[in-house]
Amino acid sequence: PAHFQPRAFLHITQHTTASFDGSFDKPFVIGQWEIGHALIAGLGGTYRLYAWTNGRATAYDGVTEERHSGWGVSLNQQIAQHTSLFARYGQSTQGRVRFDQAFTVGAEFGGSYWGRENDRLGLAAGWLKTSDDYRAADPDGYGPSGAEQLAEVYYAWHLNDHLAISPALQWTARPGGDGAARN
Repeated sequence: PAHFQPRAFLHITQHTTASFDGSFDKPFVIGQWEIGHALIAGLGGTYRLYAWTNGRATAYDGVTEERHSGWGVSLNQQIAQHTSLFARYGQSTQGRVRFDQAFTVGAEFGGSYWGRENDRLGLAAGWLKTSDDYRAADPDGYGPSGAEQLAEVYYAWHLNDHLAISPALQWTARPGGDGAARN
């Protein structure tokens, strides 16, 4: 099909102390397969499938170093000349994490609608499921359950070709899966 452009890449990096000791012993590795396609009325879209592993992640106890791994899918689709929708899902497959599944959806509107061609306004909502291990361990003592829920609105103000300012407002419900916590 027209505009079918499969791409794949592998990225290896390491997050260690400034000494870089053991930088290649337990790297962070992510692989991604990406397709760009004009699916709706010739408007562009990008679809990604990825997997990662991090040999030096920290467990939810904040102390124990362990390997975390997972996979995800990301869909971006332009639906009008200056409007795009996105959806993302990720799942942890290894490691003691607070959240083992994440799902987000949102939209971005180009500034051409209000005479600022390079600016953008975005809206997003997210859902982060507390992991079974985290709920069972209850390390913070509040009985985590369900999911943390998020909402965000941001504006990217394009100042020039080298600088943009992007303030954001974020709202979190059930932080850490704590149903008694304040939003």
